[in-house]
Amino acid sequence: MKTDSTAITNRTIRVGAPTTALGAARAAVAIEAMARAGLRARHVGIAADPSGLGDEAIGEATALEAALLDDSIDAAVTALDGAAADPSSGLRISATLRRWSPLRALISHNRAPLSRLPAASVVAADGDEVAAQVVSSRADLVVTRGAGGPEDLIRRVREGDLDAAIVSFADLAWLGRVDEADQIVSVSEVAPPAGAGALGLLIRSDDLEAAAILARVDHPLTAQAVLAERVFAEAVRDATGFAVAASAAVHSGVVLFGRAVPRDGAERIDVEERAVDPRRAAEAAARAIAFRAGRRRLAVA
Repeated sequence: MKTDSTAITNRTIRVGAPTTALGAARAAVAIEAMARAGLRARHVGIAADPSGLGDEAIGEATALEAALLDDSIDAAVTALDGAAADPSSGLRISATLRRWSPLRALISHNRAPLSRLPAASVVAADGDEVAAQVVSSRADLVVTRGAGGPEDLIRRVREGDLDAAIVSFADLAWLGRVDEADQIVSVSEVAPPAGAGALGLLIRSDDLEAAAILARVDHPLTAQAVLAERVFAEAVRDATGFAVAASAAVHSGVVLFGRAVPRDGAERIDVEERAVDPRRAAEAAARAIAFRAGRRRLAVA
């Protein structure tokens, strides 16, 4: 029986996202991409699950997964540098949207770049991967794990509660607050977490119609780059326990830059590998890190 493509196209996809300014902004990015592809969608706000044990990202991911499984939404917008990129059973990432930027941005109370922050400045980093790199380059700073979203960190810096904060440049752009960035931090200074700046659409595994619809907004080059970064990061973390950052580009193959840093920031191990496909690039980079870290055995899933 021939599929009625018109009927599928006319389905309105209910796009779930957290009930935060950032959640709404990310949903708007997804819905705009779908509109450009001729698809219909509407935003459904989903409140975070309070059982997230104080971790806002976990609470949001849990609530989005529950909303998918009980058919309250058809797709959930998820940042591919977070825990939600590893969905529960019965769910899968159906489409990866075109990546805007993986870079980090520095918001500074005195408008100084990272290299010129005064000693003992208190800097909030949006993740362990970023924090370890800052410690490795500026051991004279007081580096903390930034709680809350970018808007909270901006407010805390501007009010003087923090001297600086490092956040996702893509998040600032989606929030319409790029002017808050005092420095776009280079990859050499702070490499991004795997999957940074990329959004995915999570669906129920058995919703084949939604998968067919959302295929129209999938960006294969971003998907390949994110796959290389995440496979590399998972392998190195499992083998070494280090904080891991990665940035991949796809041009006639995959070029993957990877960095591993002990949690105390004692050193940095950087590698760059090229291969014909994402998993091979990830495997080569992970093995290079493992060798240099003195761990010869490394299995890449």
